[in-house]
Amino acid sequence: MTDFIALIEDYRNHLKLETGIAENSIKAYTSDIKKFVNYIDNKEITVQNFINYNKELQNIGASASTRLRYQSSILLYLKWLNNNTEYNFEIDKYKFKINKKFSLPNVLSTEDIIKMITSFKSHNFIEVRNGLIIELLYSTGCRVSELCNLKLSDIDYERMIIKITGKGQKTRLVPLGSLLHIKIKEYLLFRLEIEIDIPFLILSKSNKQIDRTAVFRVVKNCAIKIGLSNEIHPHSLRHSAATHMLESGCDLRIIQEFLGHSSISTTQIYTKISGQHLIEVYNETHPRS
Repeated sequence: MTDFIALIEDYRNHLKLETGIAENSIKAYTSDIKKFVNYIDNKEITVQNFINYNKELQNIGASASTRLRYQSSILLYLKWLNNNTEYNFEIDKYKFKINKKFSLPNVLSTEDIIKMITSFKSHNFIEVRNGLIIELLYSTGCRVSELCNLKLSDIDYERMIIKITGKGQKTRLVPLGSLLHIKIKEYLLFRLEIEIDIPFLILSKSNKQIDRTAVFRVVKNCAIKIGLSNEIHPHSLRHSAATHMLESGCDLRIIQEFLGHSSISTTQIYTKISGQHLIEVYNETHPRS
């Protein structure tokens, strides 16, 4: 019987040393594969148990997007096994269609975002930090992992720009807006009192680099606190920033650069969101709607 768990560790090393994939992506890929290996109880991988696993995921309510991600992670692992072990999986037999319904991401109004940012008080470190997290996600359109990895040295106050390191260690420059600048200065006054030597901008409650789950928790709790849906998450702020820019006339290529998308097709989702917004505004305001 093959020890697939041990092979997953070898695969993790391959991803880390030879592909340049971000650490969070490596964790996600290997986590997906381990769940599948645990499901088959370390028996041999077959087309049938791969199909059964997808059915099991569907039965427990996993979305099409989630199941597509699992499928992709496992297929990449099988390809690696073909190239590095005695296995010879017929990859095409493991590919089956998973219908993915298109759904528009949550987009908040500017008023709701202002409510979120201003819902935090300014008299203690955690409240100021949480307000800065919301402001950063919206003002820079950054991903959660990018926010967690943002360093003090990435902020250029003279040129009023922020260097963001994205997927595959690709960097991009985004403007440091005046309101974000104020929030950062306010936060740094509290941070200076901690007297801790750590390069990352946003600290956890234990004065370490903040992690993704803490950022998700801050955003979700803030949204619930002001009466918004509990389905609001950090990416909602990124989506909202891009949509608001597009609705204000910003060129799609500029938004692509702002978000750090490698392909314009990824950015084009916001044209669909903006089109939906146009329909809503038309229905609400046009005399003959």
